[in-house]
Amino acid sequence: MKQGDQEVTEYYTEMLGMWQELDLSCEEEWECTGDSVRFKKKMENERVFEFLAGLNRELDDVRSRVLSRRPLPSIREVFSEVRREESRRRVMLDHSVGPEGSALLTYGPHGPMGLMLLLDVGLLLLDLVGQAQDSPRGLIVSIVRSWATLKTLVGPYMASPQIGSPNSPIKPTVIRPPPKPRQTKLPQKLSVNF
Repeated sequence: MKQGDQEVTEYYTEMLGMWQELDLSCEEEWECTGDSVRFKKKMENERVFEFLAGLNRELDDVRSRVLSRRPLPSIREVFSEVRREESRRRVMLDHSVGPEGSALLTYGPHGPMGLMLLLDVGLLLLDLVGQAQDSPRGLIVSIVRSWATLKTLVGPYMASPQIGSPNSPIKPTVIRPPPKPRQTKLPQKLSVNF
């Protein structure tokens, strides 16, 4: 039996059902309990091999990890490890779940500060603060197509004047920090009487 386009859990459940039917039809009388234990361990190992042999090719890594262990783990342990690997692969390789619909709008004491949209083509940064030299309305738009560039965005102001490159049509853009709030002078000493 092969996994095919089933999930690992469905495949394991079918295999388990077949093995249980076989166990019901096979009634052996053992003179020695040691023989019974050895037979059960041999059957367990054969089921591990049979289960692993039916898995799809994308799970070859976990198959080889299991087969390299001595003694072989139980079929339940093998199933658990394979299912964990399948879940990890689904999360890592699934492109349908992603940041393409995400947005972040930040507010400061003087109103909206900026908008960040995460798209499937990259990151779109909108600066709503102050006047830009190239923009009469004070709106700066920067599109970051390389996710490696995002690492340069982490700084004290979440921006870098180095966004863009000489061979890129995108002009380098700075998202300015919010203006510092004005501080009023406080008295040096404060006395409280009760």
